[in-house]
Amino acid sequence: MNYCIRLIAAVLLYACLPASALAAPVKVVFTKAKGSFAVAADGRAATVIVADGDADVVRAAAEMFCGDVENVSGARPELSVATTLPDGAPHVLAGTLGRSPLLTASQALGK
Repeated sequence: MNYCIRLIAAVLLYACLPASALAAPVKVVFTKAKGSFAVAADGRAATVIVADGDADVVRAAAEMFCGDVENVSGARPELSVATTLPDGAPHVLAGTLGRSPLLTASQALGK
């Protein structure tokens, strides 16, 4: 049952992505590379941030992502609900394009 929920959430999130997001290059590396950041390293994980007021499925998918990161790295990311973009440490934004003010602000900054 849990697998089915994860699969449905992944399909829904994938279907909601614009073509430009799907065309963006994504590369997983295990050493530092220019333009990269560690989702998890040295027993710590980047914070996962969801915009306050975004769809419930976004928070559910973010929680599942945190679990996946923990399963792979041993470090569970903190899940945070926010109204503004954080400064400083690397973070992962989860949200709905056009509905999440955090993603809109991040896009405006060219991130």
